[in-house]
Formats: sequence, structure tokens, C-alpha cells
Amino acid sequence: MRHTVRLERRSYGLLAFLTFACTIIVACGRDESGASGTEKDRSNAAITWIRSFDLYEDSGVINVNPRVEVDPHGGFLVADASEAQLRRYALDGRLHWRAGAKGNGPGEFQAPTALARLRSGEVLVSDRSGKFTVFDSSGISVTHTSQTPFRQVEDLVVLDDSLILVSAMHKDSVQGPRLHIWNLKVDAISRSYFSPLKNALNKTAAVVAGWSKVTIRADTVAAVFATSDTVYFFTLSGRPLGTVPLPFRQFRRVGRDAPRAATDPITRAKWLGSFDMVGDVHWLSNGDLLIPYQSVIPDKALNRTWHLLRMTRTGEPIFEVRDVPRLFAVGAQGDSLYFTNPKAEAPNQWSVARLR
Repeated sequence: MRHTVRLERRSYGLLAFLTFACTIIVACGRDESGASGTEKDRSNAAITWIRSFDLYEDSGVINVNPRVEVDPHGGFLVADASEAQLRRYALDGRLHWRAGAKGNGPGEFQAPTALARLRSGEVLVSDRSGKFTVFDSSGISVTHTSQTPFRQVEDLVVLDDSLILVSAMHKDSVQGPRLHIWNLKVDAISRSYFSPLKNALNKTAAVVAGWSKVTIRADTVAAVFATSDTVYFFTLSGRPLGTVPLPFRQFRRVGRDAPRAATDPITRAKWLGSFDMVGDVHWLSNGDLLIPYQSVIPDKALNRTWHLLRMTRTGEPIFEVRDVPRLFAVGAQGDSLYFTNPKAEAPNQWSVARLR
């Protein structure tokens, strides 16, 4: 027990760096990779580029740090953590509506981190503070607000009319479960599971890069964790269904070393750039999995480059390409991929692609 307490206290010492580093990492959409011709050829062999478009912007709408979900009602839902806004866009980038502002009141955010369209048509948005806000389908009014026991919410997936699968840290436990079934009707956790820090090779790295992401196909949940090279499968209720190693060929795995709390920021940044981190997981219509992962560039203000792995459900590799644009979202049927434009100067410039 003493060891656990010391570890968590030391981990909290790095949380300020975590917040700073991860905010900068997520905010950067620009491709700084300088990919070689060989890597570009591999990317073009795996991906067919269809078209490009810009999201509407004006003096009150600027895309800085977008979290994107394909809207089942059409177009995209975007939560911008830096701008404290929720937006709905059409497929061609036209703005349907916007909501939210900086603050702590109803309909206001500190930093919205994840969102989902509920089956009622309402839109659920999580804030970094753990507050959940439900807007009506038009984004005009707030229909429900609740303060949850979560922080660092990374993903929201709708299970049914009242249950939401939440990927987040519980405020009382850094090392505890990262997936929670939240009941919106009673504002309570129904069940929690998936504790990736328990067996992490480097627990400091697992806290600093401590996000988990999920995707659902039929009655199966697939989950990934930033510093783990594994896909974890569960039933919708959380019963484990096994694991599959990610068949990376070029993924740089985290080592056992970690900087001490007193280490200067430059040393910490170099350490953060010494290993790759799994960024997300998407289930395609044919059952394959698409795994974006990232590398941090410490000498470029903690910018990042993105890479992409495609694999079968059983772990057979289909392709792995490095230095691709950032993948924002995948269409409901997996037939459309939405990236930042490879030549983008800002994250409001997108490209649509399909897998070959």
C-alpha cells in the first residue's frame, strides 16, 4: 500500500506537465513530418484521396483544438477545447450552429473534451472539469447538466437511451478503471472496468500519456491505451473477451526509464518524444481495425506526427504507414476518412479519403 501511495503522489507531480504537454499535442493539426518519398508512396498505396474542404470560420468561430465525431444526423459534431465551443458542420464544411462559451455556468465550458449524439437527438458534451452538458438537437438550449466523478474524459459512446460508455479517469484514482458505464437518467456509474495502469511497464509514462479510446461493433467493445501495444476486447457490460497484440513494425515502445519530477521541461519533452503513443481505434465495416498512433517532436514545441496501422480483428497486419495527416474521424460505415489536409496551415482544412 505504501508503494501505491508514493507512486500516485509522484504521478500527481507530473500531471501539470501532462496537462501542458497533452494540450499542445492535441492542439497541433499541422503536418510537420517532412515525410520521405517512400513513406508518401506507402500512404498513397493504402489511402485514396477524394476531396478537400474548409470548415467555416469567422471572428467568433475558429478551429484550434477540434475533437470530432461523425454526426448520425449528418455532417460533423466538433468540440473545441481551446475555444470552449460546440459546433455542428455539414459535410461540405458549412456551419449549422454553434453553442457554448468559456465559463462555469449552464452551457459553458472550461475545455470540452468529448461529445456524442444521443438517441433522443440531443448532444452530450463532456468538460475537462467532469461536467456533462446535454444540449437540445439544435444546440440552442441546455436540457440537462450533471457533475460527474470523472476527469480527463477522452471518449463518449452511446450504448442505449440512457447508458453511455465513458473513457475517463476517476477523480479519486489515477490507477483505477478507465472505462465506465454512466447512466444519464440517474447520473451515476453503473459499472467500471479496464485498468491498464496495473500492468503498465512504465507507470509514469502511462500516467503522463494516460488516455484510452474505444470503439464498438455490434456487442463488442475494442479499447486501446496510449502506452500499450495491445487491443483489449470486452462485452458491452465490461466482461473481458481477450486481447490481441497490435502488429506494429515501426512503433517505438516505451522503456522503463522516466524523468524525475525535478527534471527540467526540455529533458521531459525529449523523453516524451522517445516513444510512440496509440491515439485512437476505429472499427471498419468489414471488421478490420484502424489504429492511428503518434510521435511527439520535442524540438518543435511538442508538435506531433501521425502514423496509421490497419489490422484484422485477429491481429494480422494489413498496412502500417508513418507520417500521414492527422485522422479526425471515420465514417459510420468506415467508407470515409476525414484527415487534416496534408498541406493545411490550420485544423479547419480537411481532406476526405477512402481506404484502398
